[in-house]
Amino acid sequence: MAKNFTLEMLSKNIGQQIGQSNWFLIDQERVNAFAACTNDNQWIHTNKEKAALGPFGDTIVHGFLLLSLISYFNQEVYRLPPSIKMTINYGINRARFLRPVLVGSEIKDSIFIKKFTDKGGGKILLETEHNIRVKTDNNPVFVADMLRMLITL
Repeated sequence: MAKNFTLEMLSKNIGQQIGQSNWFLIDQERVNAFAACTNDNQWIHTNKEKAALGPFGDTIVHGFLLLSLISYFNQEVYRLPPSIKMTINYGINRARFLRPVLVGSEIKDSIFIKKFTDKGGGKILLETEHNIRVKTDNNPVFVADMLRMLITL
């Protein structure tokens, strides 16, 4: 269940983990839908028979699918206060795909506050660190530092 945060709470939790998502299953149907949406139909993602003979022994999740799930994990882990009227993806300071994630894996995101910067004019830049791991391994398979602009006007 998502925790409610005030702006003050976010600003005072720099360097702290603010929560973890629930486990999230990435099945072949989701991977195929992402492949169709992005026109990235490489066999390592979509062809189970060919991938079984490939270097990973099965199909793997697109790295950019993992990246795109960060918005969902944000919503699952924390809620912004009502004073925030909207958020805008502002960028990525770092994204590293450390190991392939096999289709059928369950993943979890641990979210940390990295920076909280009042930019003035009703804008706050929030940088969060995301460490995604699979259920069978405690080490991250994907890490990213995401930037979101919080708008209060």
